[in-house]
Amino acid sequence: MIMSCSKDNEELSVERKIIGKWNWLESNGGMTGNSHYTPENTGDERKMIFLKDKTVYIILNGDTIHTTNYFTSRENSILLGDEFDFLTINYKYELPDTIIYIPIRYMIREITDELKLDEDVYDGYGHRYERLKN
Repeated sequence: MIMSCSKDNEELSVERKIIGKWNWLESNGGMTGNSHYTPENTGDERKMIFLKDKTVYIILNGDTIHTTNYFTSRENSILLGDEFDFLTINYKYELPDTIIYIPIRYMIREITDELKLDEDVYDGYGHRYERLKN
């Protein structure tokens, strides 16, 4: 029996794992590292829906606030220097005369029934989501 493992297979695995609906549970971090946000203390219900075609829907309180693209990669962290799987979401902002995309890069810490993402910046947040079954 012959088996092989390649970087492409790992990326496909990450891409397959992220596809689905995710419900926001909490975000921690920020400038002091002590900020803690949840649906209970913000009043916000957030969801992300990742599709196979690399489209992501960002939903806030039932309204889609972003429909944009995403990609996964394997790179070195700016913060830690080690290699991680990354998720990059190109947040889209439409202004009166232009469209701006702001890519936010997240280290993927876990993808199971939970999705744990850490922003790869010095004053960033760690985010935790749960997979929705439907």
